Amino acid sequence: MSFATRLAMARIDSECAKADERDRSEAAFQKRREAAASKDAEAPDPGARWSWSPPGAEGKRDEAKAGDDAAAADAPVGCPAHRFHPRRGRTRERVAAALAYWKDYWKQYDDPDMMELFDFESRHYREFDPDVDEHAHSHAALHAEYRELFERVCGNHLVAVLGTTPDDFADELRRDLNSGDGDRRAKAEEFLDIVHKADDYAEFAESMKAAVRSARWLEEPD
Repeated sequence: MSFATRLAMARIDSECAKADERDRSEAAFQKRREAAASKDAEAPDPGARWSWSPPGAEGKRDEAKAGDDAAAADAPVGCPAHRFHPRRGRTRERVAAALAYWKDYWKQYDDPDMMELFDFESRHYREFDPDVDEHAHSHAALHAEYRELFERVCGNHLVAVLGTTPDDFADELRRDLNSGDGDRRAKAEEFLDIVHKADDYAEFAESMKAAVRSARWLEEPD
């Protein structure tokens, strides 16, 4: 399964999870209405509302504290413990870091892998005539070659720079798509759009035709 396909599945999983969450919210709301109407649910003593905790809360707090203590013990001297915490580590910022790099990937001329993408585009973009709507079989073959190159370059960046694998990154992306943080979800969606533009033939062909139009405009006499 290709990297782009795994990310596309992450988006589908996210949409399904959101639909399930809406169904659960509606069911919970209806249940609360029925409970309030029948007065079956008893509220905690108002005089103790600041000290009351739901069942199991104490155990969860103890478990969380134990995890924090373990993280603090493992963290090197001078480093914040939260950077090593399994729930709040630097992995939470990988999607944002990947987006920051690939959003303006045309600026990354110092990356040898990225230069392969640039070289491929410069060698083949004139094969896509913007005045012709039909697409040759050779165009599809070029896109397949480009897609494979894009996935390899992207995978190398994930491993060498972000310290993760495509599979693990896909899981992190799925987590961000389902996050309650709107900014985190938006960045995950934006990164998926970048990958989609490379994976989708129509998007690829249009970008090559746009390069031809730009080249023609630059070549026009003043």
